[in-house]
Amino acid sequence: MKKLLYLFAIVLALSGCETDIDVIGEYKDITVVYGLLNQNNAEHTLRIQKAFLGQASAIEMSKYADSIYYDTTKIDVRLVDSDNNEYLFSPVLVEKKDSGGFYYGEKEVLYRSTASLNANREYLLVVTKANDTATVTASTPLIQEFNVSKPSASGGSINFLLSANNYSTYNVLYNTAVNAISHKLTVRFYYREYNVATPNDKELKWIDWVQSEFVAPDDDGGDPVQLNLNGEDFFRFLRNNLDVNPNIERMIGKGDTLNPDALDHLDFIFELGGRELYNYIDLNEPSLGVAQDKPPYTNVTNGLGVFSCRFDKVIAQKTLNIPSINELKGGQYTADLNFVQESD
Repeated sequence: MKKLLYLFAIVLALSGCETDIDVIGEYKDITVVYGLLNQNNAEHTLRIQKAFLGQASAIEMSKYADSIYYDTTKIDVRLVDSDNNEYLFSPVLVEKKDSGGFYYGEKEVLYRSTASLNANREYLLVVTKANDTATVTASTPLIQEFNVSKPSASGGSINFLLSANNYSTYNVLYNTAVNAISHKLTVRFYYREYNVATPNDKELKWIDWVQSEFVAPDDDGGDPVQLNLNGEDFFRFLRNNLDVNPNIERMIGKGDTLNPDALDHLDFIFELGGRELYNYIDLNEPSLGVAQDKPPYTNVTNGLGVFSCRFDKVIAQKTLNIPSINELKGGQYTADLNFVQESD
Protein backbone atom coordinates (compact mmCIF):
# COMPACT_ATOMS: atom_id res chain seq x y z
CA MET A 1 0.00 0.00 0.00
CA LYS A 2 2.85 2.39 0.80
CA LYS A 3 4.32 1.77 -2.66
CA LEU A 4 1.00 2.60 -4.31
CA LEU A 5 0.64 5.83 -2.31
CA TYR A 6 4.18 6.82 -3.23
CA LEU A 7 3.54 6.22 -6.93
CA PHE A 8 0.28 8.20 -6.72
CA ALA A 9 2.17 11.12 -5.15
CA ILE A 10 4.67 11.12 -8.02
CA VAL A 11 1.84 11.21 -10.58
CA LEU A 12 0.24 14.18 -8.78
CA ALA A 13 3.55 16.01 -8.67
CA LEU A 14 4.16 15.50 -12.39
CA SER A 15 0.62 16.58 -13.25
CA GLY A 16 1.29 19.93 -11.63
CA CYS A 17 4.30 20.64 -13.83
CA GLU A 18 4.29 22.81 -16.96
CA THR A 19 2.86 20.76 -19.85
CA ASP A 20 3.58 23.17 -22.72
CA ILE A 21 6.76 21.72 -24.20
CA ASP A 22 8.31 23.45 -27.23
CA VAL A 23 9.60 20.58 -29.38
CA ILE A 24 10.99 23.03 -31.92
CA GLY A 25 14.32 24.41 -30.78
CA GLU A 26 16.07 27.58 -31.82
CA TYR A 27 16.39 27.99 -35.62
CA LYS A 28 19.58 26.55 -37.07
CA ASP A 29 20.73 26.97 -40.65
CA ILE A 30 21.55 23.53 -42.08
CA THR A 31 23.02 23.45 -45.59
CA VAL A 32 22.16 20.56 -47.88
CA VAL A 33 24.55 19.80 -50.77
CA TYR A 34 24.14 17.45 -53.72
CA GLY A 35 26.81 17.37 -56.40
CA LEU A 36 28.63 14.92 -58.68
CA LEU A 37 31.71 15.99 -60.61
CA ASN A 38 32.39 14.47 -64.03
CA GLN A 39 35.34 15.79 -66.04
CA ASN A 40 33.58 14.71 -69.25
CA ASN A 41 30.93 17.38 -68.72
CA ALA A 42 31.37 20.85 -70.16
CA GLU A 43 29.17 22.22 -67.36
CA HIS A 44 28.99 21.20 -63.70
CA THR A 45 25.88 21.69 -61.57
CA LEU A 46 25.43 21.68 -57.79
CA ARG A 47 22.25 21.79 -55.76
CA ILE A 48 22.73 23.77 -52.55
CA GLN A 49 19.68 24.40 -50.38
CA LYS A 50 18.47 24.69 -46.81
CA ALA A 51 16.97 22.20 -44.43
CA PHE A 52 14.28 24.00 -42.46
CA LEU A 53 12.26 23.76 -39.27
CA GLY A 54 9.69 26.24 -38.02
CA GLN A 55 6.37 26.75 -36.26
CA ALA A 56 4.25 26.09 -39.37
CA SER A 57 3.88 22.70 -41.02
CA ALA A 58 6.61 21.52 -43.36
CA ILE A 59 4.14 21.42 -46.26
CA GLU A 60 3.13 25.03 -45.66
CA MET A 61 6.70 26.28 -45.21
CA SER A 62 7.94 24.50 -48.32
CA LYS A 63 5.73 26.73 -50.47
CA TYR A 64 8.11 29.66 -49.93
CA ALA A 65 11.42 30.02 -51.73
CA ASP A 66 13.32 31.42 -48.75
CA SER A 67 12.52 28.29 -46.75
CA ILE A 68 14.56 26.28 -49.26
CA TYR A 69 16.95 28.56 -51.15
CA TYR A 70 19.64 30.93 -49.93
CA ASP A 71 19.82 34.56 -50.90
CA THR A 72 22.28 34.20 -53.78
CA THR A 73 23.91 37.54 -52.89
CA LYS A 74 24.90 36.14 -49.51
CA ILE A 75 26.45 32.83 -50.46
CA ASP A 76 29.74 32.01 -52.16
CA VAL A 77 30.25 28.61 -53.83
CA ARG A 78 33.59 27.54 -55.26
CA LEU A 79 35.86 24.59 -55.92
CA VAL A 80 39.50 24.49 -54.89
CA ASP A 81 41.64 21.82 -56.53
CA SER A 82 44.71 20.14 -55.07
CA ASP A 83 46.93 22.65 -56.93
CA ASN A 84 45.05 25.54 -55.21
CA ASN A 85 43.25 26.66 -58.35
CA GLU A 86 39.79 28.08 -57.60
CA TYR A 87 36.63 27.82 -59.69
CA LEU A 88 33.57 29.92 -58.90
CA PHE A 89 30.06 28.47 -59.19
CA SER A 90 27.41 31.01 -60.17
CA PRO A 91 23.71 30.81 -59.25
CA VAL A 92 21.29 30.15 -62.10
CA LEU A 93 17.51 29.93 -62.26
CA VAL A 94 16.23 26.90 -64.15
CA GLU A 95 12.82 25.50 -64.97
CA LYS A 96 11.59 22.98 -62.44
CA LYS A 97 11.46 19.42 -63.74
CA ASP A 98 8.18 18.73 -61.94
CA SER A 99 5.87 20.45 -59.50
CA GLY A 100 6.66 18.13 -56.58
CA GLY A 101 5.78 19.08 -53.03
CA PHE A 102 8.35 21.84 -52.46
CA TYR A 103 8.24 25.49 -53.49
CA TYR A 104 5.48 26.07 -55.99
CA GLY A 105 7.38 28.63 -58.07
CA GLU A 106 8.34 27.98 -61.68
CA LYS A 107 12.10 28.30 -61.10
CA GLU A 108 14.67 26.65 -58.87
CA VAL A 109 18.15 27.79 -57.90
CA LEU A 110 21.20 25.77 -58.91
CA TYR A 111 24.92 26.61 -59.01
CA ARG A 112 26.96 26.06 -62.17
CA SER A 113 30.49 26.31 -63.50
CA THR A 114 32.16 25.61 -66.84
CA ALA A 115 35.49 24.79 -65.20
CA SER A 116 37.74 22.31 -66.99
CA LEU A 117 38.49 19.58 -64.45
CA ASN A 118 41.64 17.48 -64.24
CA ALA A 119 41.20 13.77 -63.44
CA ASN A 120 44.51 13.72 -61.55
CA ARG A 121 43.45 16.33 -58.99
CA GLU A 122 41.19 16.29 -55.96
CA TYR A 123 38.51 18.92 -55.50
CA LEU A 124 37.34 20.66 -52.34
CA LEU A 125 33.91 22.29 -52.37
CA VAL A 126 33.73 25.41 -50.17
CA VAL A 127 30.39 27.07 -49.40
CA THR A 128 30.65 30.34 -47.46
CA LYS A 129 27.55 32.10 -46.14
CA ALA A 130 27.35 35.72 -45.02
CA ASN A 131 27.36 36.19 -41.22
CA ASP A 132 28.07 32.48 -40.69
CA THR A 133 31.43 31.23 -39.49
CA ALA A 134 30.56 27.56 -40.17
CA THR A 135 31.97 27.07 -43.66
CA VAL A 136 30.46 24.08 -45.46
CA THR A 137 33.00 21.80 -47.15
CA ALA A 138 33.22 18.46 -48.94
CA SER A 139 35.87 16.85 -51.11
CA THR A 140 36.16 14.25 -53.84
CA PRO A 141 38.71 12.85 -56.29
CA LEU A 142 37.71 12.25 -59.91
CA ILE A 143 37.25 8.90 -61.62
CA GLN A 144 40.02 8.23 -64.13
CA GLU A 145 39.84 6.80 -67.64
CA PHE A 146 39.70 3.00 -67.84
CA ASN A 147 40.24 0.36 -70.48
CA VAL A 148 37.49 -1.59 -72.25
CA SER A 149 38.97 -4.42 -74.33
CA LYS A 150 35.65 -5.94 -75.45
CA PRO A 151 33.71 -4.67 -77.26
CA SER A 152 36.50 -2.93 -79.09
CA ALA A 153 35.93 0.63 -80.21
CA SER A 154 37.68 -0.13 -83.49
CA GLY A 155 35.60 -3.01 -84.85
CA GLY A 156 34.04 -6.41 -84.38
CA SER A 157 30.40 -7.44 -84.30
CA ILE A 158 28.25 -8.45 -81.35
CA ASN A 159 27.36 -12.13 -81.39
CA PHE A 160 24.20 -13.00 -79.50
CA LEU A 161 23.62 -15.92 -81.87
CA LEU A 162 26.18 -18.07 -83.68
CA SER A 163 23.74 -19.95 -85.90
CA ALA A 164 20.03 -20.80 -85.98
CA ASN A 165 18.82 -21.69 -82.44
CA ASN A 166 22.41 -21.55 -81.20
CA TYR A 167 22.41 -18.65 -78.75
CA SER A 168 25.74 -17.51 -77.44
CA THR A 169 27.08 -15.51 -74.52
CA TYR A 170 28.86 -12.27 -75.34
CA ASN A 171 31.61 -11.43 -72.84
CA VAL A 172 32.21 -7.76 -72.03
CA LEU A 173 35.77 -7.27 -70.75
CA TYR A 174 37.16 -4.20 -68.99
CA ASN A 175 39.26 -3.06 -66.03
CA THR A 176 37.86 -1.13 -63.09
CA ALA A 177 38.63 2.57 -62.95
CA VAL A 178 40.67 4.41 -60.33
CA ASN A 179 38.37 6.12 -57.77
CA ALA A 180 35.28 4.20 -58.92
CA ILE A 181 33.32 1.72 -56.82
CA SER A 182 30.07 1.34 -58.74
CA HIS A 183 30.20 0.13 -62.38
CA LYS A 184 27.00 -0.18 -64.39
CA LEU A 185 26.64 -1.20 -68.03
CA THR A 186 23.66 -0.37 -70.24
CA VAL A 187 23.33 -1.86 -73.73
CA ARG A 188 21.29 0.57 -75.85
CA PHE A 189 19.61 -0.95 -78.91
CA TYR A 190 18.52 1.43 -81.72
CA TYR A 191 15.75 1.06 -84.25
CA ARG A 192 13.50 3.29 -86.38
CA GLU A 193 9.80 2.77 -85.96
CA TYR A 194 7.10 3.62 -88.51
CA ASN A 195 3.55 2.76 -89.47
CA VAL A 196 3.32 0.56 -92.56
CA ALA A 197 0.85 3.07 -94.03
CA THR A 198 3.45 5.89 -93.80
CA PRO A 199 6.86 4.20 -94.29
CA ASN A 200 8.68 7.49 -94.90
CA ASP A 201 7.70 8.83 -91.48
CA LYS A 202 10.30 7.08 -89.33
CA GLU A 203 10.98 7.85 -85.67
CA LEU A 204 14.33 6.98 -84.13
CA LYS A 205 13.87 5.02 -80.91
CA TRP A 206 15.99 2.96 -78.58
CA ILE A 207 15.57 0.59 -75.68
CA ASP A 208 18.02 0.15 -72.81
CA TRP A 209 19.04 -3.31 -71.62
CA VAL A 210 20.42 -2.48 -68.16
CA GLN A 211 22.86 -4.95 -66.62
CA SER A 212 23.38 -5.64 -62.92
CA GLU A 213 25.69 -3.27 -61.10
CA PHE A 214 29.25 -4.44 -60.50
CA VAL A 215 30.74 -3.22 -57.21
CA ALA A 216 34.52 -3.11 -57.13
CA PRO A 217 36.27 -4.37 -53.97
CA ASP A 218 38.17 -1.09 -53.76
CA ASP A 219 38.72 2.09 -55.74
CA ASP A 220 42.36 1.43 -56.66
CA GLY A 221 41.35 0.47 -60.23
CA GLY A 222 42.86 -2.05 -62.62
CA ASP A 223 40.86 -5.12 -61.57
CA PRO A 224 39.69 -7.23 -64.54
CA VAL A 225 35.92 -7.59 -64.95
CA GLN A 226 33.98 -9.97 -67.20
CA LEU A 227 30.25 -9.41 -67.73
CA ASN A 228 28.46 -12.26 -69.47
CA LEU A 229 25.57 -11.11 -71.68
CA ASN A 230 23.29 -14.03 -72.42
CA GLY A 231 22.20 -13.84 -76.07
CA GLU A 232 18.84 -15.50 -75.54
CA ASP A 233 18.10 -13.05 -72.72
CA PHE A 234 18.62 -10.17 -75.15
CA PHE A 235 15.88 -11.42 -77.48
CA ARG A 236 13.60 -12.22 -74.54
CA PHE A 237 14.14 -8.69 -73.25
CA LEU A 238 13.01 -7.17 -76.55
CA ARG A 239 9.96 -9.45 -76.65
CA ASN A 240 8.93 -8.49 -73.12
CA ASN A 241 9.43 -4.75 -73.53
CA LEU A 242 8.23 -3.89 -77.06
CA ASP A 243 4.61 -3.93 -78.17
CA VAL A 244 3.37 -6.35 -80.79
CA ASN A 245 1.52 -4.33 -83.45
CA PRO A 246 0.95 -5.63 -86.99
CA ASN A 247 0.78 -2.03 -88.27
CA ILE A 248 4.23 -1.14 -86.93
CA GLU A 249 7.59 -2.06 -88.45
CA ARG A 250 10.95 -1.47 -86.84
CA MET A 251 13.97 -0.83 -89.03
CA ILE A 252 17.20 -1.93 -87.38
CA GLY A 253 19.82 0.73 -86.60
CA LYS A 254 20.06 4.50 -86.32
CA GLY A 255 19.73 5.28 -90.02
CA ASP A 256 22.18 8.16 -90.08
CA THR A 257 22.23 9.93 -93.46
CA LEU A 258 25.96 9.19 -93.68
CA ASN A 259 25.27 5.53 -93.02
CA PRO A 260 22.22 4.55 -95.09
CA ASP A 261 22.62 0.86 -94.24
CA ALA A 262 22.26 1.70 -90.53
CA LEU A 263 24.90 -0.68 -89.24
CA ASP A 264 25.16 1.06 -85.87
CA HIS A 265 22.78 -1.08 -83.83
CA LEU A 266 24.16 -0.90 -80.29
CA ASP A 267 25.89 1.44 -77.86
CA PHE A 268 27.62 0.06 -74.76
CA ILE A 269 27.26 2.72 -72.06
CA PHE A 270 29.41 2.47 -68.92
CA GLU A 271 28.37 4.59 -65.91
CA LEU A 272 30.72 4.71 -62.93
CA GLY A 273 30.27 6.21 -59.49
CA GLY A 274 32.66 7.14 -56.70
CA ARG A 275 32.82 5.69 -53.20
CA GLU A 276 30.81 8.44 -51.48
CA LEU A 277 28.03 8.20 -54.06
CA TYR A 278 27.88 4.42 -53.67
CA ASN A 279 27.76 4.70 -49.86
CA TYR A 280 25.01 7.30 -50.01
CA ILE A 281 22.80 5.20 -52.32
CA ASP A 282 23.52 1.98 -50.43
CA LEU A 283 22.61 3.42 -47.02
CA ASN A 284 19.46 5.09 -48.33
CA GLU A 285 17.99 1.96 -49.92
CA PRO A 286 14.89 0.53 -48.19
CA SER A 287 15.76 -1.80 -45.35
CA LEU A 288 14.66 -5.43 -45.63
CA GLY A 289 15.12 -6.11 -41.94
CA VAL A 290 13.04 -5.35 -38.86
CA ALA A 291 15.00 -2.20 -38.03
CA GLN A 292 13.93 0.45 -40.54
CA ASP A 293 15.74 3.47 -39.10
CA LYS A 294 19.12 4.22 -40.63
CA PRO A 295 21.52 7.02 -39.72
CA PRO A 296 21.66 9.67 -42.45
CA TYR A 297 24.78 9.38 -44.59
CA THR A 298 26.70 12.48 -45.49
CA ASN A 299 30.25 13.42 -46.41
CA VAL A 300 29.54 17.15 -46.06
CA THR A 301 31.20 18.96 -43.15
CA ASN A 302 28.83 21.43 -41.39
CA GLY A 303 26.00 20.25 -43.62
CA LEU A 304 24.19 17.28 -45.10
CA GLY A 305 24.15 15.55 -48.48
CA VAL A 306 26.68 13.96 -50.78
CA PHE A 307 29.48 15.35 -52.91
CA SER A 308 31.16 12.75 -55.09
CA CYS A 309 32.20 11.86 -58.62
CA ARG A 310 30.87 9.99 -61.63
CA PHE A 311 32.22 9.05 -65.04
CA ASP A 312 30.71 7.80 -68.27
CA LYS A 313 32.18 6.08 -71.29
CA VAL A 314 30.45 4.90 -74.46
CA ILE A 315 31.60 2.26 -76.93
CA ALA A 316 29.31 3.34 -79.74
CA GLN A 317 27.98 2.13 -83.08
CA LYS A 318 28.48 -1.60 -82.63
CA THR A 319 26.86 -3.97 -85.11
CA LEU A 320 25.07 -7.26 -84.61
CA ASN A 321 26.36 -10.26 -86.50
CA ILE A 322 24.24 -11.64 -89.36
CA PRO A 323 22.73 -14.59 -87.39
CA SER A 324 21.61 -12.15 -84.67
CA ILE A 325 19.99 -9.87 -87.25
CA ASN A 326 18.19 -12.81 -88.80
CA GLU A 327 17.01 -13.86 -85.35
CA LEU A 328 15.57 -10.38 -84.80
CA LYS A 329 13.60 -10.64 -88.02
CA GLY A 330 12.32 -14.17 -87.68
CA GLY A 331 13.31 -15.71 -84.36
CA GLN A 332 11.05 -17.33 -81.80
CA TYR A 333 10.99 -14.28 -79.52
CA THR A 334 10.99 -11.33 -81.91
CA ALA A 335 9.34 -12.41 -85.16
CA ASP A 336 6.07 -10.68 -84.16
CA LEU A 337 7.93 -7.41 -83.49
CA ASN A 338 8.37 -6.86 -87.25
CA PHE A 339 12.07 -6.00 -87.42
CA VAL A 340 13.36 -5.29 -90.92
CA GLN A 341 16.60 -4.14 -92.50
CA GLU A 342 17.23 -1.16 -94.74
CA SER A 343 17.63 -3.44 -97.78
CA ASP A 344 14.48 -5.52 -97.14
